[in-house]
Amino acid sequence: FFFLMIRRPPRSTRKESSAASDVYKRQVYNVVGTTFNKLVLENTDDVIVTFYAPWCGHCKKLEPIFAQLAELLKNNTQLKFAKIDATKNDVVGHAIESFPTLKFFPGNNKSNVLSYEGNRTAVEIANFIKEKASYPIEIPEAVNNITAPKDPAEFEGEELDMEKGGNSVEESKKEEVKEKAEDKEKVENKEKVEDKEKGEVKEEKKNDKKDDKKDDKEEDKKSEEKDDSDSDSDDEDEKGDDKDEGKKQKKKEKKKEKKEKKREKKEEKKEKKEMKKDEKKKKKEEQEQEQSQKQGKEENKQQIEGRTDL
Repeated sequence: FFFLMIRRPPRSTRKESSAASDVYKRQVYNVVGTTFNKLVLENTDDVIVTFYAPWCGHCKKLEPIFAQLAELLKNNTQLKFAKIDATKNDVVGHAIESFPTLKFFPGNNKSNVLSYEGNRTAVEIANFIKEKASYPIEIPEAVNNITAPKDPAEFEGEELDMEKGGNSVEESKKEEVKEKAEDKEKVENKEKVEDKEKGEVKEEKKNDKKDDKKDDKEEDKKSEEKDDSDSDSDDEDEKGDDKDEGKKQKKKEKKKEKKEKKREKKEEKKEKKEMKKDEKKKKKEEQEQEQSQKQGKEENKQQIEGRTDL
């Protein structure tokens, strides 16, 4: 076997590939295991199905050819083109040994399934369909102009086996095991990052508590020193004014006022601590919400990528 390392395609090639992909989605039915019978077997239409693997280079090379052929033959209303990811969907009675595999299901005899063994060119596939079709098929001359992409580099990042043979089921299983291992590694790495973030948040909370305690001690110390100073000053004043009842009463009121102020300061300090605590709690909830939204988007993305619709 020979292998070809694919390089980045020029802009024009990428546009052509994108256009072919759009056609593929438009004219080729996307079948899954639960919809296979309804679309392929339980009707009188001729259906040609390609069983593919997402990672298979030969499948990717066939895709635009299959797409353009479906577009050119769309006026044949009793002929349908379909594709099914054989690595994710099982179809009873249809063992797939290599990728891609093309099978033709005649509308007048669905039990007589025909496997296509020819070259993967638009002309030969079209002639095969015309020969096996249950209904008259018109093949436009434009089919002769359909060719494989000139630059296989459109399969960016792939190393493609350029020999005629397809990828075996054994290779498919190995690739699937590899993908599962990669997915598991991604999950583990994600969990490690989350654990690290939780640890950082926990450490930050711990440091905040230490800082709060330190600030409280300093403020209490300053307040006590001030109160002691005020008390000493008051005692000295009382010694000189014991005979003056009016001044004594005034001093008592002054003491009471100071105690009230001290109480108010404590209440204010308590309120500030509560506000600070609420702010931290709010910040934490926002971070958790943001992380949850991010995780939700990631899960939606994975579901969209993994979903196959009729």
